[in-house]
Amino acid sequence: MVFWMVGYLPIRIFVLYISVHYHYRSDQVQIAHFKEMHQALVALYEASIYLHLVNSRHFVLEDSIIRNSSGSGAESAPRQSASELLRKVGMDGHGIAHFFGNFKSKQQHSHWLHPVTPYAVVEHALLHPKSAAALAKRIWMSLVVQGKEAFSAKDIAEVLGPYRRDEALDIFKIIDENESGDIRLDSMVWAVVEAGRIRHSIYQTMADINHCINTFNWITLLLLAGLMIFFILLLYVPTIKDIQNTAGYLAIGLAFTVGRTVNKYLVGCFFVFFEHPFDTSDRVNICNMAANASVSAIITRQSLLYTALRRVNNGTDIQITNERLAMKRIENISGYIVSKCEKQQNGLYLGPEDL
Repeated sequence: MVFWMVGYLPIRIFVLYISVHYHYRSDQVQIAHFKEMHQALVALYEASIYLHLVNSRHFVLEDSIIRNSSGSGAESAPRQSASELLRKVGMDGHGIAHFFGNFKSKQQHSHWLHPVTPYAVVEHALLHPKSAAALAKRIWMSLVVQGKEAFSAKDIAEVLGPYRRDEALDIFKIIDENESGDIRLDSMVWAVVEAGRIRHSIYQTMADINHCINTFNWITLLLLAGLMIFFILLLYVPTIKDIQNTAGYLAIGLAFTVGRTVNKYLVGCFFVFFEHPFDTSDRVNICNMAANASVSAIITRQSLLYTALRRVNNGTDIQITNERLAMKRIENISGYIVSKCEKQQNGLYLGPEDL
């Protein structure tokens, strides 16, 4: 027990350090950007429903898609039944929100647990590209002046009011990522759909890295258990000494057999946890210096031994060991704004005509 405790405590501290350090480095920028975009969309959606109520004749289709949050125009029966059941037992709306601690809030309608608040509507709309595109179209058509093809920060300020002018400028800067000075419908749709994709990539990265950390943790604990059992047997079982030389030869042979796999595992741990050249859903260029060529791909999955990628030019999936990737030059260009043709080819672009 003493041997186990002495070895277990440093392992747990090291694994905890890797987990906190990795998530801090990989998710901080994306989470901050998504929070800013989410707050901006909530403010704009509030202005949109203030100008045009939900299910008004101008936005019947868009509100239906947003409410369903699955890309289709009709709300599913199970969801209606669930809402009806909650209302019957008295747990729908503000009741369940108050149960979770919103007792002293003066703005009870702002609680995210209420299904019809702007916060909850935007949160659910970003789950699916179709509903995110419908949300973008509703907001854009509510803000743009009739006869124009884009809206500016001045239009947002006029809708929000003179006392929220600074907030309007900040919202416009967040949405206008290209710094073009005005926002057209296709740019608005792409910005909102991209916000939903960013949130999905954050969750996917967390899931992949948590899987890598759990794998590293269990393998380390198995090694610790093997060492503990070996020394206990060596000290307290006399017959072990008679076969000690034979066990040593077997260990040397086993080391030659699995040495390649152990090397891949160790290189993968350093590559994923410490070098950390990319996250899931990042777009990268993998350069082969010897052949003077490069491959552009999107990261789809990470593990300690390999990384799965999807090539941009033809959409095929490839799998490369982290040992080989560690010897390549990797250029992370996830912040690069791809062209409309590439967005359509990879299924990332949803224009207003797709509604």
